[in-house]
Amino acid sequence: MQVIRRSDVGTASSSLAMIVAGAIVAVVPATAQAIASRAYTTGEQAHIAIALGVGVLLSGVSSAAVIEARLADPTIAHKSYIPWWSTAAGVLSGILLLFAPVTSWAVVFAMPLAMASLQMGRLHAISDHRWRGELATAAVLGVGCLSAFLVGTAGVSWAFLILAAAIIAAVAIRAIGVPSHPAEHVDPRKALWVASETAIVASMPLILNSIVLGAISAEAAVGFRLILTVLGILQPVLGYMRTRLLRATSVRMVLFLSTLTMLTLIAVIVADLLGLFAVIFSTSWAYVGFVPLVLACIWKALSVPATLPFTRMRREGRVTAVFWARAASNVIYLAMGATAAHTAGTLESVFAALIVAEAATMVLFTVLARSVRQAPAGSGVDEDAA
Repeated sequence: MQVIRRSDVGTASSSLAMIVAGAIVAVVPATAQAIASRAYTTGEQAHIAIALGVGVLLSGVSSAAVIEARLADPTIAHKSYIPWWSTAAGVLSGILLLFAPVTSWAVVFAMPLAMASLQMGRLHAISDHRWRGELATAAVLGVGCLSAFLVGTAGVSWAFLILAAAIIAAVAIRAIGVPSHPAEHVDPRKALWVASETAIVASMPLILNSIVLGAISAEAAVGFRLILTVLGILQPVLGYMRTRLLRATSVRMVLFLSTLTMLTLIAVIVADLLGLFAVIFSTSWAYVGFVPLVLACIWKALSVPATLPFTRMRREGRVTAVFWARAASNVIYLAMGATAAHTAGTLESVFAALIVAEAATMVLFTVLARSVRQAPAGSGVDEDAA
């Protein structure tokens, strides 16, 4: 009988703590949308939906250039930090949210900054194993988001002030005792490849949301963003798996997190059947529909297998190969999504197209990873691995 070591239990516990903390961080944009659904018009909500897409792009690119690029270089992977400008962006977002009761544009400009700052701090915590600090951050954000939501159910936009205070407090907690400048700088070329690859990936939801807004309707754009926001509860699991696999491979962790991914998606579907999201997002959830949500869950589930070959190539330093693979994947995504939006004109067709695009991406990365590994020395396939 296999003996379970105390270190294994400790590792699993800290991993679960980081995932739970990340789930609460992911609730921040959901809280913003929940308040907006009661305080602003559908048109204003559509602007906020696009802004959240910008936030995903901004947070992905900035974190990739600062944190993930270091993980692609084993010599400095352990020397992580949180840039001073990231902390400043988080504080500025809180200040901007103070004007939310006056205009929805305050939310439009504040949320991308908040999302970028929170994501930077989270990736630093994962790479540096700061799970205790993350629990403290999660507690502050959890109380703040819950309080803001409860106040927001009355339809008052000053609920954003509570969210602002929580964001500023969370950013401050993460900044305590953490370097604000790098001990060693990452290779600019490697950082550029990693950031560019992430920009390609992170820009796709924003582009698709804009296409849905233009080709279908503002209601569909809000519904599309709401689905992505709800599935954001899965991001801590996928993000944690991705970041840890960028450091080292672990079969146990992959199996554990893959199972957790499936359970989370099932929980999302059950929550919708019970009417939970309709309570949270009020009448705006009527723009979603059950079938698009289920299709979106299938799409997210298919993203798990591609993580393994992707992280292996990135871990080996093959950033150029990963970049071109992502570029090809995005061409497929854009072609499929745009065609579905302009022809069928429904969220069901858009998410069905994304399922096909993700399946193609999975095949692409698997084939590429095998070809790169089998390439003979000097073939030029792995010239960026150094």
